[in-house]
Amino acid sequence: MHIKSNSDLGIPGEFEQRVFVALLRLMKENSYEEKFIVSISEILFSLGEKNKSYYSRIKKSLKVLSETIYTFKNCFYSYKERGILREEIRFSLINIRPIMRDESTINSIKQFEDKRKKEVYEISIAEKIYENIASKGFLAIDFEKLSNLDNLSKNLYIILEKKRINDII
Repeated sequence: MHIKSNSDLGIPGEFEQRVFVALLRLMKENSYEEKFIVSISEILFSLGEKNKSYYSRIKKSLKVLSETIYTFKNCFYSYKERGILREEIRFSLINIRPIMRDESTINSIKQFEDKRKKEVYEISIAEKIYENIASKGFLAIDFEKLSNLDNLSKNLYIILEKKRINDII
């Protein structure tokens, strides 16, 4: 597994992990849609935080999560393939698309009912991650336990490594 950030902010750390878990919670609240729209305040609430000083930190975390490329070879489980993918695959955990408040979006996006919101984000969970979550029954995942893990990158590696070792044994 190789992790490379195209962001000048580095690779995901503990806060980015918390943001990713918060996004998974919000995905659950949005009927497990692969794409969903959220505001920064919804992410803040999902993080269990109330301090609005986190807004800029959350925006930076979204950037880091969307600009970090994960490369897997011989260690990524694919539900579709029913096993570990042997070829090299690359993807970001999420894709984000900022949506600004304007006349075309004002009536079509529920978050804009709050007139103070000027920007929301369309979040897309990586297809390969989403497929595994949806098809393996992880949609009922305990997000509270998941949010207590140390570091997203480290934990992804540990999970994949355990799976790989169990397949060998």
